[in-house]
Order: sequence, then structure tokens, then C-alpha cells
Amino acid sequence: MACFTVPLATAVVASAAKKTLPESAHKNPFVAKLGWLGKMMFGGSFLLAIEHV
Repeated sequence: MACFTVPLATAVVASAAKKTLPESAHKNPFVAKLGWLGKMMFGGSFLLAIEHV
């Protein structure tokens, strides 16, 4: 069960970090890609949850 809850928690943290960081931090290439990271982690945890069902 941890195989999809850990990526889900990571996706939530990445999404929250993207929303709470100021606009000046979005010039950093790592911060700019937090949206993609969150989407991929949400998708991965969703697919792993479906696989377990």
C-alpha cells in the first residue's frame, strides 16, 4: 500500500510548494518544473492504485 501512498504524498508536497513559493522563485528551473513533477506523481500513484485493485 505504501507503493502508491508515498508518491501521492510527494505529489501533494510538490503541489503545495509550487503554490506557496513566491513568483520570483519560479525563475529557478527546478521550481518551474514542480508542476510537471506533481502531475507525474499523481498519475503514477493513480495507476498503482488501479493496479492493486
